[in-house]
Amino acid sequence: MLKTICYKSKSNSGNTIIDIESLFYNTRQNNNKQEIKGILIYRDTTFFQILEGECTIVNTLYQSIKRDSRHGNIKELLNTEIDKYSFADFGLGYATISSLDALYGFQEYLNKNDGSDNFKIIENLVQDLLNKEL
Repeated sequence: MLKTICYKSKSNSGNTIIDIESLFYNTRQNNNKQEIKGILIYRDTTFFQILEGECTIVNTLYQSIKRDSRHGNIKELLNTEIDKYSFADFGLGYATISSLDALYGFQEYLNKNDGSDNFKIIENLVQDLLNKEL
């Protein structure tokens, strides 16, 4: 059974650019090994992450994220079972996005979606992020 969890959080003030880059690298490596699909976006001290994968793996990972001291003020935006991956063909496995250009590229990817409710929800959340309303 597949599941997706989407959340946003604030970066703790002690995080340096090296901490953020290390987080991006480790996230990509670990999530690809566990066959987790999705994205991690960092913009203006806000993390936005979408996780997709086997239910138990995603739940365990999310609990770990909630205990991670690099995050604060975690707000769960979506937590639901899914029939199929939405991000199976987005980049090579798990993608991280740290630039505004890449964020707009991600929005273009969402615009080419299959029309599923999951994509519509995520597209609205990304639009909010682009508008700095998160």
